[in-house]
Amino acid sequence: DGYRRLIDLSVQTLIDPRMWALAGAVFVIAASSWSTAPGSEPRVWRVPATAAAGTSALSFVAFLVIICFLAGTAPDADLWGHLTFGRDIVHAGALHGADPYSFASDRAWINHEWLAEVVMWMAYRAAGAAGLVALKLALACAAGAALLATWRAYALRPAMRDGLLFLTALGTWPLLATIRPQAFSVCLFAILLFVLERARSGSERWFGGLPLVFGVWVNVHGGWIVGAAALGIVVACSWFDAAWTARRRGLLLAAAIASALATLCNPYGVSMLGFLAETVRPGRTDILEWQPATRVPIVGLLLWLVPTAMAIWQMWS
Repeated sequence: DGYRRLIDLSVQTLIDPRMWALAGAVFVIAASSWSTAPGSEPRVWRVPATAAAGTSALSFVAFLVIICFLAGTAPDADLWGHLTFGRDIVHAGALHGADPYSFASDRAWINHEWLAEVVMWMAYRAAGAAGLVALKLALACAAGAALLATWRAYALRPAMRDGLLFLTALGTWPLLATIRPQAFSVCLFAILLFVLERARSGSERWFGGLPLVFGVWVNVHGGWIVGAAALGIVVACSWFDAAWTARRRGLLLAAAIASALATLCNPYGVSMLGFLAETVRPGRTDILEWQPATRVPIVGLLLWLVPTAMAIWQMWS
């Protein structure tokens, strides 16, 4: 029986498209590193003037591999609820004050993911399941584009950049294995990092983007709380970071205050914040993402620690 289970596991691993995507990413990144190794002659196809084109081609292939890796989408228990609520909002042209499908329909209901559900329903109405997968991939691509734009200031080698992007995709894969409103949080968090990096680099016009990010985020998913914590950390660290001048430090603080006010731009006003304060607590043992890091499996920790270590190493190297 032990051997049979081992054989079954081996077969399932071999036919899993994610494993082939992982192998493909390793091959492409290794090829990119080999062709752009410092101090060596370009070795891409051994045709003159094609080293840059070859590197770009390998990066494009790496992008396709990441897309194939993230394209796999499993059904989620809440999917039909999200689609139903989105459909009802679109048809009624308004939000419901109570959940008509719940035994607690006599109580006031705050649908903190209403905008994400509307977008999900529109994608499903347009193209069915394929539309939902396309929506998820569009959000993932937007997040990837924001990260690539953020990393541009650090002049990463193509192999390092592509490897870091793939490891980031690998780390976010548990959040993107299904189509849920949290996919919007993955995208908006990446955009938040991009805006903060641009502001830190001296482009003051990007400060106005912070309230816009939170104004949208508060209506699609409760993950904006994580973004608010990240913004608070940046504000605190700006007092010790020489890259922030006194003027831009003041603008950052003002933008953070405006972002806090922007979270009130939702159909429920202050009640939305009270709802999240009541529900988003570590005591919710039924929600895996809210558990302490000590309860995360070692594989889950590695998914986050590896890209983090790579990013820190690149910044200090």
